[in-house]
Amino acid sequence: GKKSVMDRIAGFFGAIFLPILPALVGGGMIKSITVLLTMLGWLDGASGWGQALNVMGDATFYFLPFLLAWSSAKFFNVNIALAIVMAGALMYPTIMNGTADGAHELSLWGVTVPLQSYASSVIPIILAVYLMKWVYKLFEKVVPSAITIILVPALTLLVTVPLVLAFLAPLGSHISGVLAQAITWLFET
Repeated sequence: GKKSVMDRIAGFFGAIFLPILPALVGGGMIKSITVLLTMLGWLDGASGWGQALNVMGDATFYFLPFLLAWSSAKFFNVNIALAIVMAGALMYPTIMNGTADGAHELSLWGVTVPLQSYASSVIPIILAVYLMKWVYKLFEKVVPSAITIILVPALTLLVTVPLVLAFLAPLGSHISGVLAQAITWLFET
């Protein structure tokens, strides 16, 4: 039968998040155990074990864009390696720590690219992989098949990465912020 909009949205996010659920659960459990052991006084957070447990628990969430690039690529039927490169562009140190490291602002098409962290973000990479799907398909149609393997990936990245950095990633970050505020409002209300 015909599904409601909410069912389709839930199905979409389920399909994206289900493949990475083991990593999310594993990282979350390690974070919970670390907090519990620290609160009970059985673990010093500054010790080698405390730091190692924090690394284990935080890695899943910090590098979430890479996991989502993989699962989104599978869902959208996009080249997984290119999707992971897209996540790498979002997580590139100049983009994530640019202003703190004294990097000059990037300007693409006269648009200033915000130098901000996309660690732990969800929507920017999903939008990026979705755009990549269409850009890749377009180039597959117009590039001669003899040189597809060489030109299509390069052209896809040359178009997708700047569009994502200049427009989609900041938009996705803004949407994430609005959603977070809405959820906070719902819990408070």
